[in-house]
Amino acid sequence: MPATMPRDRRLLRALRRGPAHGYGLAQELAGEADRATVYRRLGALQRAGLVHAQRIPGSGPDRKLLRLSPSGDAALRDELRDAMQLLLAAFDAQRPRGGEGMRLRGPIVVVSGSKLSAIELRILATFAQHAPRQTHLVLSPGARLPGAAPPGVAVSEAPWSALPFRDGYAKLLLCNEAPPSSALARAAREWGRVLHARGTLHVVGTAPLPRGVDPFVDFLAGLHAELFPDVARGPPAEALTEALRGAFRTVREEREADQLVWTARGPR
Repeated sequence: MPATMPRDRRLLRALRRGPAHGYGLAQELAGEADRATVYRRLGALQRAGLVHAQRIPGSGPDRKLLRLSPSGDAALRDELRDAMQLLLAAFDAQRPRGGEGMRLRGPIVVVSGSKLSAIELRILATFAQHAPRQTHLVLSPGARLPGAAPPGVAVSEAPWSALPFRDGYAKLLLCNEAPPSSALARAAREWGRVLHARGTLHVVGTAPLPRGVDPFVDFLAGLHAELFPDVARGPPAEALTEALRGAFRTVREEREADQLVWTARGPR
């Protein structure tokens, strides 16, 4: 998000409610910033492309009507999406767990979907610490990194069905988004080709939050559906399970907070 100051985010959120003049925004933030500071930050937001300004002719000097641009709306959604991911991760971390954790043995291959978050970059950095020079990130064509790749992570671009690795290369293979239903079978076969005979595959899909629990959870569920539209676009869980069973001998499905995680072993 280009605007990193809390005051900038306040201005963007105010404009998300509707168009406004700089004078009104300065009044709204009067308790924390003077008018000159507000106008200066609004100018910076316009130059960053997050706010659009339209001059309205009148009897006096022209006044600017400020609107949130599509880029500004996307920036707010990214901020809220990351905050919700952190909230859900914090909830998941406090739950009791049993059994072994994930073993980090190289080579590690992470196949990204259409969007990669800063949180996932931090996970990749952890992988690279355990398997330096053996940690790979494969971006879907057209996908972009939200920042610089962590040291020790090799980045390439390829579709789900044509990963740039030899047969049996990956000891750990992670896919952070399920492909569309039409590509499931091909993707599962490709994952099976790349995975080592004793390796592990994890496929992550966003799971809808439950509804009808209480009003706050219903609110979160609605917000979750808005921020993570891939829930609606993604394939049905049973379709992914079926595709994985066609390519692997062992398939297990679990729910982890806001995610469904499939674990597969034993490529056929």
